[in-house]
Amino acid sequence: MTSLTLHSNQNDKTSNPESEKSVDDAGPYGVSVDIGTTWVTIHVVDICKKRAVLEKVLQNPQSVTGLDVVTRIRYAMKSELSSHWLTSAIRESIDAGVHEALRDSSISPESVQSVVLVGNTVMHHLFFGLPVDSLVRFPYAADAKDPITTSAASLGLHLGKGTMCYSPPVIDSYIGPDAVAVLLASGLLSSGGPSMAIDVGTNTEILLRADRVVSAASAASGPAFEGMTTECGTLGEYGAIFRVRIDPTDLRPLVQVLGEEKPSGICGTGIVSALAEMLRVHILDSVGSIRRDVDSIWLPKNMGTTSYVLCQATESATGQPIYVSQPDVRLVQQSKAAISAAINVVLESCSLSPKEIQAVYLTGSFGSRLNLEDAYCIGLFPEFTHARVNQVRGGACAGADIMVASPAARKKAEKAVKSVRYLELVDNPEFESANAKAQMFPHES
Repeated sequence: MTSLTLHSNQNDKTSNPESEKSVDDAGPYGVSVDIGTTWVTIHVVDICKKRAVLEKVLQNPQSVTGLDVVTRIRYAMKSELSSHWLTSAIRESIDAGVHEALRDSSISPESVQSVVLVGNTVMHHLFFGLPVDSLVRFPYAADAKDPITTSAASLGLHLGKGTMCYSPPVIDSYIGPDAVAVLLASGLLSSGGPSMAIDVGTNTEILLRADRVVSAASAASGPAFEGMTTECGTLGEYGAIFRVRIDPTDLRPLVQVLGEEKPSGICGTGIVSALAEMLRVHILDSVGSIRRDVDSIWLPKNMGTTSYVLCQATESATGQPIYVSQPDVRLVQQSKAAISAAINVVLESCSLSPKEIQAVYLTGSFGSRLNLEDAYCIGLFPEFTHARVNQVRGGACAGADIMVASPAARKKAEKAVKSVRYLELVDNPEFESANAKAQMFPHES
């Protein structure tokens, strides 16, 4: 099991939001778990203080069967054995992760009173052993939407005898309990003017509150922004290139690396930053083609395609060059187009423009670190020129933490879900049209 600390960007560590010391065992304590398609985040929550005292992040073991939710669904549908493996693998991983977190904070498992689990609909269904085949067949409906309350023991979580596990309701289709948690944490339910929450990940959720009505949609944005699938992609840890600037005179890259170490790869924010700079210095055109007519050591040509080198082999930690390839650009185009199109469809459904949005809650491990100007440059988001943008790393975790400490918050969330207006994007002609247009980059070469 791999452990990643997002605060320090180093492997095999656990972060303590309060201090470097372990907390005492007085309690009462709870645990929140956000089951992401790529990452699983576990918080130990002090119920009296209503805040997380320790965090542990694990890679989702289901990733070996596929990096996106549709691949996981197809794997689950292969056989009963396949479906059972996906459920048992995630339960065992979470149980081990929770116990590691409790041990690191010197808290006994018996001190945990409650557990709150959130995740997108597919992760939710697979954890609870629910069928997922209905999510890939019209009308793409979730098999179960109601909130779940059951004993932790029944889910393979070895805690106290009376420890109960709660999961908020599914909104619809691919909008799961994680979006409910973001809805709670973002303050969208009490906002005045038009406000949005955007949770960027392998599956991206968009929530918009306008005229006291919340509209929601989900886009399959893929794992490109999670530091996966690009040729030199890496996780957001030490050695990852996360910011790029390019000297327009000689096209030399100036990179920033997490931990100030030798570069080992490019994380999600790094690939967005690189593409934004390539557009600004005109070595990438609006169609997404890397220019082949420029003679530069930073633009080597191989088998008829051109790449942009961010780090030469002699300077990298791997001994190999780190670069942005033409296929990488196409991959990011697909991901950013899905997110951009989904946002546009949600806005248009409420007859709103980006300029009318007053607040944006941007979350997800990728969204919280993203340079907004780079995101605007590649067309990932429309320009929220009049909005206050709040970038928060773990919105779903924060909402789950609130529900661990407050049964009243659970009821508030459940009530809100009943009035959410869900927008289905699968086979939606408006989304497909917007998606096609969003493939282009907004800056001309």
